[in-house]
Amino acid sequence: MAAQATQNRINVNSEIGDLKRILIHRPDIGIGKIIPTKFQDWMYDDIVHLNSMKKEYDEYIKILLYFLDPEKIKEIDELEAAYKHLPEGSDCLNPSNPEYFNSDKVLDVQKVLSSLLNKETSDGQPNQIRNRIISAICAIEECSFETEQLLHQLEPNQLSKTLITGLLPQDLSQPDLNKFLFPPVPNLVFTRDIGAVIGDKYLLSKACKKARKRESLLIKFIAYYHFFAEDHNQVLEIIEDSAYFLLNENDQRKNKVTLEGGDVMIPSPRHVLIGCSERTSASAVNGFIHKIFSLANSEVEQITVVKIPQRREQMHIDTVFTQVKLNIWVLYGKFSEALQELKESKQVDYLDKLYHHKEDSFLEETEIYQFYKNKYQQPYHPEHNYLLQTEKDYAILNQGLAAQNLPAVAQKPKGLEHLLRQLSIIEFKVAPEDVIIIYCGGGNFPDDDREQWTDGCNLLALREGVVIGYDRNTITNQEFRQAYFNHYKRRGEALPAGMAAGFEVISAGELLRRFKAGEATPATVKDTLIELSSDELSRARGGSRCMSQPLLRAPFNF
Repeated sequence: MAAQATQNRINVNSEIGDLKRILIHRPDIGIGKIIPTKFQDWMYDDIVHLNSMKKEYDEYIKILLYFLDPEKIKEIDELEAAYKHLPEGSDCLNPSNPEYFNSDKVLDVQKVLSSLLNKETSDGQPNQIRNRIISAICAIEECSFETEQLLHQLEPNQLSKTLITGLLPQDLSQPDLNKFLFPPVPNLVFTRDIGAVIGDKYLLSKACKKARKRESLLIKFIAYYHFFAEDHNQVLEIIEDSAYFLLNENDQRKNKVTLEGGDVMIPSPRHVLIGCSERTSASAVNGFIHKIFSLANSEVEQITVVKIPQRREQMHIDTVFTQVKLNIWVLYGKFSEALQELKESKQVDYLDKLYHHKEDSFLEETEIYQFYKNKYQQPYHPEHNYLLQTEKDYAILNQGLAAQNLPAVAQKPKGLEHLLRQLSIIEFKVAPEDVIIIYCGGGNFPDDDREQWTDGCNLLALREGVVIGYDRNTITNQEFRQAYFNHYKRRGEALPAGMAAGFEVISAGELLRRFKAGEATPATVKDTLIELSSDELSRARGGSRCMSQPLLRAPFNF
């Protein structure tokens, strides 16, 4: 019964179903210790002002609570009112604070981790899970025996904070208030990358960069011993095969498995997208396809691989596109074959064909590969080739779609925009002429490059049509304001009478004010882009989707 209850609280079958439960992590002191010499190692491009970053993030937390767990808002308001005379306020959004709001719908990694770190179990026995976590962390961080013994002394909340920040609590680190036991994990604020829920399964990440290895280890313990303590079979891992360790160094690089949640999207229960990118390796994608198709009780029957350039600015596919509504996507125009063809129609560009590319140059165009589990209309077998390549292959897919009362119009995607349009048409039964693509930065250089870099494409859907973005992406946000008007204009038609020109774009602060004043409720918010203050958050190189890991979405009415 307990396993079933947990399973019911972890299930994601779409990108836009009503968000019900989420895993986050508030910026911690580790981010405040970043120095320029560690930028490359810790994947930051600038020093952030931690207190300002926390204030921006706290707006994000409150928006999430209003939509997911509004009962906690009253508790937070009372605490903030009681402490408003103090310069530091109540700090009740800090998971280290004894007065932390403790929601089961908006969970912080630090708080979830601390629940595994009690020194004793409920029956008074030594907590072996705690001991395993300490030993595992000390092993990968190459800690001394003395450090390991010191960690065993810490209370659960202290230990959880230390395992994340790398810093000893102040009362144990006197006189050195910057006493590190091991490096911080400043990217944990981007919880999207440490795992992904696919249906009722939890896919563990395998971080690409050394700086995030500890995050992968911590979420592994959380997944196995908190989320699915009663049923470990619900947790999925992709690892290298047994021959990997016998390969030479070059072949090991080619076959290394790295997988991050920013490269996983679930447009529908039957279809999963996975990116092959700077952070998710080809070997991981190969293993992912076989792992998902081998699951006997999974609804997933189609996997689309989106292979993008291995660049920091487009590290995952969710930095390039995200879904907003069943018929609306936001897309980085440089990855839109339709937009590029439109630009080339003004003057043919031969440069790319004539230029002497180096053999090791980065891939410059997206490649899309689709796999269909029912291609042979037989149970999965690892020797079968599920790649869709020919018209006959797509005819088989269309037969399967028709059998599910879905539009049987699938074809090999011509590019990324064509793929997004197909997803809306097939998975959501949208009429082709009603699909809307909003281009980041208006699709115009240099605004598109600037706003893609500051995560104009990286949006979190609280539900269909209600998304969170950054206030600094002004051109993209204006495109949202005019989304419907621009769509009909491109079709050569007038905007239908009574239809809004586009989305309401509102600051998080103003929306929170309206909620508090009773002028609006989450239920009344429709077609809205919520702008987070982002002077500091955007410096960390991740948007609202990066800062979230949905654990539960309501089933979407496909």
